[in-house]
Amino acid sequence: MFHKSRRDIPYGYRKAMHYLSVAWGISICFHAPKMHIGYIMGCAVGCYVLDFIYGYFMAIYFCPTLKMTRIGATAVEIAFEHPPGFVNRGGGYVYICLPWIALSEWHAFSLYKHPTREEHSSICIAVVGDWTRALHAALARPGTHSGWIYGPFPSPFSGATCHPNLIAVASGIGVTPTLGTISQLSTTHKVNVIWMTRDSDLIEYFVRTVSFDDDAWSIIFYTGKTPLLMPEDAFLRNPFLLLIEGRPSLRQDMLDIVAAIENDSLLPVEILQRASKMRSKTFNRSVAEHLQVLLQRATRTYGMSEFYQLALDFSQIEEGADMQCDSTNSEAQYRRKSLDRRPGGMNLYGFVHLILSLEEASGVKMNFDTEFLSAIFSQLDADNSGTLNIVEFEAAIQILKGVTQDVEKPIGQGLENFQKATNVVSQGARVVDLLKKRTIKSTKEEDEQVYLKDWGFMYCGGAAPVVKILKEMEVELGISLKIESFDW
Repeated sequence: MFHKSRRDIPYGYRKAMHYLSVAWGISICFHAPKMHIGYIMGCAVGCYVLDFIYGYFMAIYFCPTLKMTRIGATAVEIAFEHPPGFVNRGGGYVYICLPWIALSEWHAFSLYKHPTREEHSSICIAVVGDWTRALHAALARPGTHSGWIYGPFPSPFSGATCHPNLIAVASGIGVTPTLGTISQLSTTHKVNVIWMTRDSDLIEYFVRTVSFDDDAWSIIFYTGKTPLLMPEDAFLRNPFLLLIEGRPSLRQDMLDIVAAIENDSLLPVEILQRASKMRSKTFNRSVAEHLQVLLQRATRTYGMSEFYQLALDFSQIEEGADMQCDSTNSEAQYRRKSLDRRPGGMNLYGFVHLILSLEEASGVKMNFDTEFLSAIFSQLDADNSGTLNIVEFEAAIQILKGVTQDVEKPIGQGLENFQKATNVVSQGARVVDLLKKRTIKSTKEEDEQVYLKDWGFMYCGGAAPVVKILKEMEVELGISLKIESFDW
């Protein structure tokens, strides 16, 4: 009944009903006066009121330039410069209010430091409700809007500083508080990550923009069907970052991570082989295959009319740059400058420039032949007007999504396998035995518990089976568990 009520009653009403507790607290103050209950409840209500007043006047910030971008069809990133007085120590959460979406609604989201900009923070919002759907729909293209930020506040993950070794488990958008923990603690702690998600857009975005701990294992389990499209750079820089297709064997994988860190060894060969197979599948594609995936993703993020409008915007850019390719021009810049720039409608320049901008945004350099795009444009420009309407544009995109031209240049730098992988055996069972022995309380020496005290588990997400496994491990192995969820 609880879950049904939560689905049926809008978030705003449910939150408003919580304020009835204030009226209840005040009424209790006048109950049983001889028992002096008024003093007890009065103190509680007074603390709540003082906290509310402090937050309202001291912790709410107006942000005139919230930079907002769609992340595929399922999420939105909001990045903002810290207003005066706002301090992000690496994590926590904030409430955000966007009056142009809903005047009085405040929603809580995990906060993490912006990966590239100093004194900036980011919020990643999954599209799951009316408010988030309205926000996603309003961002036909990346833009800047104003809004209010309330916070930041510490999250359950803030207590992770107690343990030098951490395993942060996340599902879906629940990876965001983990990113805050990594940025805050990775220099002094080993922050291992197990992230399970079917959202290809989130994987591509975070792998491109966030640095995972290069001294701890980070394993991404991808359970989706959409082919991934991202540069291989992050995996080449960090050999401890693994991408695996399919679901984890959560308990065993966590124990294998514990064994690898404690014994300064690699993970079991099975895990490394699965990661090797997924890297080959993801990065060893032809240019044509990459282009197909690129356009499939783009048309999923933007509707065809929105996509066509972007091409129109590129078509109407006035170019005054020199056409000559000199030492200051990159090959990509030269290719763009050497194309037809006839204004009005969606011309060839706008068409090609749109595809090139998608290439840049993906981070994958494809080196495809723009003459092929020119040939498709000319084929569909039946009236020789130099422009394509939206129907012709859609036909061009469909041709490209099924392209089979012979451009078999491999993408990426290939696969770098772990040289010692074949010598690794699974140590999970041995770790279980070891931990069980360590959990026996000793009456002689208290340092029997030191090993367990070095490890902490964290989880953020809404997967009940994952919570069940983690709680069972907490009881069995005596490792502390912190769970964070904003599933209100």
